[in-house]
Amino acid sequence: MNTQEKQVRKMLKMNAIFSLTSGILLVIYYIKIAAFMNVFYSEIMFYLGIGLIIFATLLVFNAFKPILSPKQVIFIIWQDWIWVIASGLLILFNPFTISVGGNLLIGGVAIIVMSFAILQKRALNKIRK
Repeated sequence: MNTQEKQVRKMLKMNAIFSLTSGILLVIYYIKIAAFMNVFYSEIMFYLGIGLIIFATLLVFNAFKPILSPKQVIFIIWQDWIWVIASGLLILFNPFTISVGGNLLIGGVAIIVMSFAILQKRALNKIRK
C-alpha cells in the first residue's frame, strides 16, 4: 500500500469517526439538539443520526477494504458535497426557522464535511497520477 492510498484511507477513517460521533450524539440527544436548533419535529434529528451511523459504516468498510475502490471514494466525496450544499441551502433559505445557534452548528459541521471532501479528493487524485 503506497503513501497516497494510506492518506485516502486515513481521511475515510477520520470522516467515519466524525460521522459516527455526530450520529451517536444525535441519536442520544435528539430532543435536546432539536430544541437548541428550534426544530419542531425532534424525530428528524434521531433519523439523521441513524443515517450518519450508516454512512460511517460505509466509510469504515471502504477504509479497511483490501483493495481501495476509487469509485466508492468518489461516491463518498459526492455524498459529502451533497451534505455541504444541503446545509448551505438550509442556512440560506431557513425554511424551518432554525435558530441562529442551529444555523451556526449546521455551518460548522458543513465546513468540517467540506474539508473531508476536499482532502479525500486531493489524496485520491494523487493515486490516479
